[in-house]
Amino acid sequence: MIPFCSLAAAAGPFDISSAAAKRFLAESGPKSGFVSALSEDADNSVVPREYLIGGGDAFQIGIIGLPSHEYGATVDPDGNLYIADVGLIALGKIPLTEAIAKIKRSFRASLKDRYDVYVMLKKCKRPVVTLIGAVSNPGSYRLDGTRRLLDAVMQGNQGQLPAFNEANLRQVRCVNGDSAKTYDLLKALSGGDASQNPYLYTGDRIEVPNTGASICIGGEVTGLVQGRIPLVPGETLGDVLPMLARRSSADTGYILFRRAGNAPRKMPLPEASSWVLLDNDVITVPSLPGFGSQDTVLVSGEAARPGTYPIEWGKTTAQDILDLAGQGTPQASMRRAFIIRSNKLAPPGTGYPPSKANPLAPTRWASASGALVRPEINASLNEMNGTGDYAVISLESNPPSGVKLESGDEIHVPRKEDFVYVSGNVRSPGAYPYKSGEPLGHYITSAKGYTNLADKPNIVVMRYYKGMAQMLDPASIEEGDVIVVPASVENKRVTTVYLPLAQTLAAIASLALTYIAVTRAR
Repeated sequence: MIPFCSLAAAAGPFDISSAAAKRFLAESGPKSGFVSALSEDADNSVVPREYLIGGGDAFQIGIIGLPSHEYGATVDPDGNLYIADVGLIALGKIPLTEAIAKIKRSFRASLKDRYDVYVMLKKCKRPVVTLIGAVSNPGSYRLDGTRRLLDAVMQGNQGQLPAFNEANLRQVRCVNGDSAKTYDLLKALSGGDASQNPYLYTGDRIEVPNTGASICIGGEVTGLVQGRIPLVPGETLGDVLPMLARRSSADTGYILFRRAGNAPRKMPLPEASSWVLLDNDVITVPSLPGFGSQDTVLVSGEAARPGTYPIEWGKTTAQDILDLAGQGTPQASMRRAFIIRSNKLAPPGTGYPPSKANPLAPTRWASASGALVRPEINASLNEMNGTGDYAVISLESNPPSGVKLESGDEIHVPRKEDFVYVSGNVRSPGAYPYKSGEPLGHYITSAKGYTNLADKPNIVVMRYYKGMAQMLDPASIEEGDVIVVPASVENKRVTTVYLPLAQTLAAIASLALTYIAVTRAR
């Protein structure tokens, strides 16, 4: 029989209650068979058949019927578990289920009598992994061993899922020693395929590639898998369709398919499933015949009840929806509420953005004959699209009861602002208390006046609408506005032309004097 041995097991950051395990032990009694469990310090998210044992994993082992015989030990960096009375047990990189069975066998071989052995994972390892590629903060991270590949990717991207059009989450490569595997995190997210989202292991190098080839998915779908998503080489429609979350209005008998340069095709699902996809293919899930889709708007910001609300296009007003949303919270500035209405620059006849009449809209503005507009106009449109100033409907200037809503509108209720911000060529830039009705000069005076470099005729006021900005005339200042005082053109010439030229001439003169001095010295 093994002599008494007790080693303290380290407590881990996990919170599973072991009441069920203790109850099972009490009911089973000695010599009723081998039993095992996770301890109260181990995380119940661990799937024993998937979790791989490595350095830092700690076990607790008990001999049922011999309460004084309890063992605790931690797996070393080489993957071995050492217990003085049993010996060395090699456990490295095998599933938890197999590790538990192996520990039991080792103890059973050392026991004189047949006793039940209770094995539990007391504490999980904390592996160090390295993340590189298309994430905002690549580097090395130490994470809990219960975390998976997706957790590491999000850890390296400020806790956010990277955008599919930037990061190819469908071909994330995990390298460890001589082993290299590629995982499709989109399958893990859309269908819960755990095999595509493995547990982290010490030494993993995770490579997130940039998105290259991609396809566009639209129509009667919801969830993550819509819009532009990365394409895996050789992938078929049959590989992609199971990842789609279809709305109840979706027609599951066929899909609409479009390839660049070709007319749209209506494809029955059996035929579509074997179709090999190429870069820039467009897949649209159509709606059922006669099924009226629900038009909706989004209410965001400091509304009492933010969320998505149904509307009757062209009849429901902004006031109707604000009433449903409970107006604003105590922090809301209802006076400054506004509507964001995007894609108003889409030219007629192009079908952009996708509509009920044309679900296979092109992904960029174009016409059959070539250029849509003259280059200089197109540049202006791009600038407007970038700032978004065309998309804002102020509910201060336009009474909410008179604004008819369209599907896709967003009503945003901003938070109250107590300041106006003065930036640029003033003596003391910063935030100054907002006073209703005060003109531009009041805030310039608060900022200690202009500097000698200020370009006073070209002052602009920037007003922000949930990430979008408008450049406004400074005649009327509102709470939260940013007053920008630019540098004069003359100063720009001095700093960008005359000063660099003077510095260059001075350098040449210095070089010439040095040459003359050296020549005379000879």
